[in-house]
Amino acid sequence: MVTRILFSYPDYSLTALDDQDKDLILRWRNSESIRHYMYDTRMITPEEHDKWFRKELNNEKSRHFIFREKGRPVGFVSFTDINDRDRRCSWAFNLSDERESLQKGLGAVMEYFAIEHVFEKMSIEKLCCEVLDFNTAVVRLHQRFGFNKEGFLQKHIHRNDGVFGVVVMALFREDWIVMRGDIAKTLFSAS
Repeated sequence: MVTRILFSYPDYSLTALDDQDKDLILRWRNSESIRHYMYDTRMITPEEHDKWFRKELNNEKSRHFIFREKGRPVGFVSFTDINDRDRRCSWAFNLSDERESLQKGLGAVMEYFAIEHVFEKMSIEKLCCEVLDFNTAVVRLHQRFGFNKEGFLQKHIHRNDGVFGVVVMALFREDWIVMRGDIAKTLFSAS
């Protein structure tokens, strides 16, 4: 289970991505601390980002959110490949590039809010994700939230700094319903 870290639930929210977030998302995406964990580690140009941003704001198969702490943007949550027929989607997230100013454990709070959103506000029953094999901290975080490993893709991603495997994981709505109360108790104070 998640380590006991008490946050105040009302301090956090997910807000739909809009035009005012475009430059911030590009800055985060291009920071070394975030690029290191991406499949593609190259710097994204403003033109490429603008094209992606416009496409994604109108993409019926994607939903993107800013994770906020007391109104301040501190992370990005993305649901993609939304499949209404099969009631599944994929997701990814990252915290701000200003890690030194963020409270330890904030990634767990963002994960909680993202999972709650996908299972309570969307007709999703299976939440999927992929994690580069060297990102063991995120694999462990997902496991603490009930994700199970569904597979491993060997030598799947070729980057300038090496060839990496990918851990394939999933969480089901029925499993989340059973454990979410206990996770909330470990994350949020009663006040």
